[in-house]
Amino acid sequence: MLCDKYLIAMVFIYFKRAMLDVEEYSEKNFFAALYLAHDMEEDNEYLKLKILAWLLSQNTIQTLSEFFKRRDNLWKLMKYRCLVSRKSCEEIMKIFPIHSIWERQRCESHAGAFRQY
Repeated sequence: MLCDKYLIAMVFIYFKRAMLDVEEYSEKNFFAALYLAHDMEEDNEYLKLKILAWLLSQNTIQTLSEFFKRRDNLWKLMKYRCLVSRKSCEEIMKIFPIHSIWERQRCESHAGAFRQY
C-alpha cells in the first residue's frame, strides 16, 4: 500500500515531467515524488505519516522542513502537474515489463482515491 507499481510508475513520470537529470534520480527525490503521488492518489494520511516516519528513522532527511521544500520544488519543476492516468502508468510498465518492481500489487480491498470527472 505504501508503494505499489502504479505509485512507482508515477514517481518515474514525475521525474520526467520535472526534467530531472539522471544524477537527480536520488532517494530523497524518490520519496518526495512518492509523497506527491500519495497526495494525488491516496485518501489515507496515515500512509503518508508512515513514509515520513521511515525517512526520519533512516536519517534520509534531516528535518521535515527540508523534505517539504524538496517536495514543493519538485512539484514546481513539474509545473504543478501531478495527475497521472492509469494508461500512462501502464505505458511506463511496458518499457521493461518483466522487472520485479511491477510485481508490487496492492490488495483488492485497497482501492485508493475516488474521483468524479
